[in-house]
Amino acid sequence: MIKISVKGLAKFMTASPAGQRRVLKEFKFPDDDEPRAMRLYYGEAVDAIKGYHNLEVPDRQWLLDQSQLINQLASVLGGQSAVRLRNNGRAVKQYSDSFHHRKFTILTDLRMALVHGDVRITVVPDLHVKEGNKEKIVKLDFSRSGAEEAQLRIISQCMFEAFRAEHGAITPSAVLYLAVASGAEHRGARVGARVLADVRAACENIGALWNSITR
Repeated sequence: MIKISVKGLAKFMTASPAGQRRVLKEFKFPDDDEPRAMRLYYGEAVDAIKGYHNLEVPDRQWLLDQSQLINQLASVLGGQSAVRLRNNGRAVKQYSDSFHHRKFTILTDLRMALVHGDVRITVVPDLHVKEGNKEKIVKLDFSRSGAEEAQLRIISQCMFEAFRAEHGAITPSAVLYLAVASGAEHRGARVGARVLADVRAACENIGALWNSITR
């Protein structure tokens, strides 16, 4: 089984032919530490956001304090560790600016997958929440520029389809993509969207290319 993350799939689907081969090479011959490092890059920010929504009475100042604490830790470290922590501190501050008002109840973390042919797409929402009476899954984009529109649609659609396949009915509005830096909220999934057909075609292409990818 060929394994690729939903973010990797989105990069593959929006890349040039040469770029597509580079994406597949990263997944076929990964650096043992790199995938884990990427998953954990914004770990402090996600933990702070979950902690905020778990407070009995969420207070925006609590988020700002967490951002300051992360930045203080960065100030005593050097190199890439300090850069990573400063990015986490920035992300927490930006979340407090744009999304502190959201009344999320944190639910159990989800790890899901979509399988098309020989390709398994891993789908891991950053947040699994209830907002009001509605269950939702949330992707947090902490990058300064945000995702390309095409990548955003792919990720949102895969989140929608993976949840529906493993956990049952879900509405498109329950799939949230929050661009933390800009404060924008996207709801990109649609039932029966053309994007899903494009995902299936991309998986067929990945399967056809996989054996030709070498170090």
